[in-house]
Amino acid sequence: MPEAIPYAALALLALGAWVGGIALLDVFTAVDVRGWRRMAHLRGFATRGSVFERAVRHAPMLKRIQAELDLERLLGQANSSDTPGAFLARTGAIALMTFAIVIAATTGGRALEGGWPAPPWAALVIAGLILPLSLIDLRRRSREARAASARTLGDMLMAIAVMTDSGGLQLDDAVRVMSRCARDAALQNLLDRGGFKRLTKRPHRSTAEKYRLIGDAYQIREFAELADAAASTNVGVPDRVAYTRLALTVYQERLADARVHAARARILITLPIAGMLIPLLLLIGAPTFNAISVGLGG
Repeated sequence: MPEAIPYAALALLALGAWVGGIALLDVFTAVDVRGWRRMAHLRGFATRGSVFERAVRHAPMLKRIQAELDLERLLGQANSSDTPGAFLARTGAIALMTFAIVIAATTGGRALEGGWPAPPWAALVIAGLILPLSLIDLRRRSREARAASARTLGDMLMAIAVMTDSGGLQLDDAVRVMSRCARDAALQNLLDRGGFKRLTKRPHRSTAEKYRLIGDAYQIREFAELADAAASTNVGVPDRVAYTRLALTVYQERLADARVHAARARILITLPIAGMLIPLLLLIGAPTFNAISVGLGG
């Protein structure tokens, strides 16, 4: 029992650090205060930031980690309102909480049963997995948000061609209106709610330039293609013709991708069937092979 006291003290320290981290992450801050801070961040005003964010700005190693992982780009592409410092701080708080829970559980098992239910170093291993898992989840959310935005933008191209024809709505207004009607809110968060301002710091003078910046920053090819189509309307191509051609191109690319996936699916389907034939071939060939072996040996 006395040898478990250091582990219990370590668990209490980790738990205290986690509680302090939660408090410093503004979890207990009023909702309206957090809302005003987010509004100030979207409008480009400097905010004071949390204690963790200020610590990250003054820590060279953490700044280097941020630069290597490119958290700002991943968080922006995932339409997340978190800053890289807040993301790292929350991940560290979760890791400390996990470490404290595992240490407390193993210490309790040691006190009740007289033996360690799991090695004490297992807590460090489990807590160390929190950061890689969080990064994997962030990359997944970034990839899904970009795919959802590209899919929604491609689906609305025919409607945009109608809405902008004959002096109708402007391209940007039409895209924003259609993004509000989409089932997925990824494109609406990006355009209508100003999420693109996080990664597109350069000013733009036209809608085509704006969409080209978004396509480069968020790695969404459909925005770059729409920017090229918008630029072609400035040299005499009608809006209806330009956006209809782009829609047909996008749909043909989707059809080609679907055919490729279908061909791969056929190959994958044949693999289990081939695997089922192997035992049958063994049953048929085993007696023949045995007879040949006996004949050669006799």
